[in-house]
Amino acid sequence: MTVKQIDALKPKERSYRVADGGGLYLVVNPTGSKKWYFRYRFDGKQKSMALGGYPDISLARARELLLEARSKVANGMDPLQERKERKREREEEKQKKHHTFEKVAADYVDSIEGTVSLRHWQRTRSTLRMYINPAIGQKPIEEITAREIERVIASINIDEGKPQTARKAFGVVRNVFRYARSRLIIENNVTTGVKIGDIVPKPTESHRARLTTKADVKRLLTAFDTFDGYPVTKLALKFGLLTSLRSAALRHLTWEMFDNGRNVLVIPRSTPGMKREIGSEDRDENFTLPLSIQALTLLDEAEAYRTRDPYIFPGARAGRPLSENTLLIALRTMGFEKGELTFHGFRGMLSTFANNLSPFNPMLIESQLDHRIGGDVMRAYNGAGYTEKRRELVQWWADWLDEVGS
Repeated sequence: MTVKQIDALKPKERSYRVADGGGLYLVVNPTGSKKWYFRYRFDGKQKSMALGGYPDISLARARELLLEARSKVANGMDPLQERKERKREREEEKQKKHHTFEKVAADYVDSIEGTVSLRHWQRTRSTLRMYINPAIGQKPIEEITAREIERVIASINIDEGKPQTARKAFGVVRNVFRYARSRLIIENNVTTGVKIGDIVPKPTESHRARLTTKADVKRLLTAFDTFDGYPVTKLALKFGLLTSLRSAALRHLTWEMFDNGRNVLVIPRSTPGMKREIGSEDRDENFTLPLSIQALTLLDEAEAYRTRDPYIFPGARAGRPLSENTLLIALRTMGFEKGELTFHGFRGMLSTFANNLSPFNPMLIESQLDHRIGGDVMRAYNGAGYTEKRRELVQWWADWLDEVGS
């Protein structure tokens, strides 16, 4: 055919075809529109593939498209199937742009609402809004790399100076990617390749931060005197300093454990913080804690705040002991930073000052701290015969504190 012949083709009542050769033909419709097609056989089946309308696709261009399609067939490729696959890929690409990280994260947040605590839900949402979305929110989640995630988390740790927030932020990002993977939005969860420990090293054992000078101890004792918070919190802090109990154990002390005939606390190993699982073969079922005169005075004061709850140091909410955060916040309120002093640091203070200043055997001090020393030795120092020796130790400690604070 020639262009002149094509232009001369007139519409009829029904569509008709005009062949150009090689499988290329033109369909003339009753409306007058004209469209190119390629007719071919593939895998034993007759197929037709539209190439476009005339004159948008000229005769010359139609013949070029014909040659390209015939070449594919000759090489074992179905040009019609290839076109469908290209269309599918374009649709997938379009969907990728729709599935930005921010959009998927919002869907994830909606999905967990009501299944987690309100505090957890709000923290997740604010973490995304403050730290994650500004960095990668507008990027298709499928295109986000592990390296990009590492940079975002590292920025929170280094630029913001918030290592704990960085770790929590990574947990949120990881959950969003898991959600996307479960919904078949992405093929691979790239967060599995991120080693958070390499980006945000685990903090040093700051829970052991303690005071190591008499001047700082005096500052602590003065802070106790001026503390105007919840009275039970103040009593618990003082009692913790005098007894060197672990936070969990102290907070779960009950009046039932107090033996006022012997002036000791008999604490079952099942009590939180008593580490029953460690060295059970050389530990008694109970830990006997002798009390100094000063500690007994604090128990007398605690009687004034006794409730129906069994705890010696009850929390503000009925049925619950004081929370660990309550004690930590009180220390911060008194002016002691996280790296300077924590509740656990009270135990280290007894160890430091008693080992350096007191006449007591180091093993007796370890026994008072409920540290495992070794089978026979531990049994000896935890035995009834040494309870009074440990009472002498805690009385020395209480008297020394009084001396420093005077």
